Amino acid sequence: MKECILIGYGKLGKQFESYLRSEYPHLEFSYYDDIACNQGLINANPFINYTKIITGVKNSSVCISLGYKHLRLKSEIINYLPKECLLGFVHQSSFVDENANVGLGSFIYPKVSVDNDSQVGICCVLNTGSILCHDSEIGNCSFIGPNVTICGDVKIGERCFIGAGSIISNNVVLGDDVIVGAGSLISSNIPSNKKVVGNPFKFVDKLNVI
Repeated sequence: MKECILIGYGKLGKQFESYLRSEYPHLEFSYYDDIACNQGLINANPFINYTKIITGVKNSSVCISLGYKHLRLKSEIINYLPKECLLGFVHQSSFVDENANVGLGSFIYPKVSVDNDSQVGICCVLNTGSILCHDSEIGNCSFIGPNVTICGDVKIGERCFIGAGSIISNNVVLGDDVIVGAGSLISSNIPSNKKVVGNPFKFVDKLNVI
């Protein structure tokens, strides 16, 4: 592996790059990001051209480093790419049980715990200090904030955002595209496309997260 293509180079992209450089010090990077391109960053390309990387991806790895405001777009992009090219990262201070599975392209930040028989989907983010307990699942392209606790036998859909410090109780099911505000306690199932916040949680029409 000689090159990594970063799709998105905002704050999250810079974090991803830093983690990957620590793991692969000889890795060369190129970027697909409009701001980076406009600033004249070496090897930067306009974002809209990301579909062109498919033809040359055989010799490269790809990291989709778009933030939590672009989960749907992230989900669309992975449909363009062969999954085996997706590059992720697990921080050395984190614990991933040998019977757990972390999907390709997912990023596991420091001091995260992924317990036995848990499943993390493709291109997810588990931020610092988050806990995924036994037999739980996180769908593709979901973003788990810092210090989130996901208890046992929980199922979280695709493209979900779970705000910092939230707790998802045992046996709860969250549909796709659910947004959970910071510090919430989720004690029952949430249908797809809903926004919730609070302890006890309540449904809201607007939430200044995504």
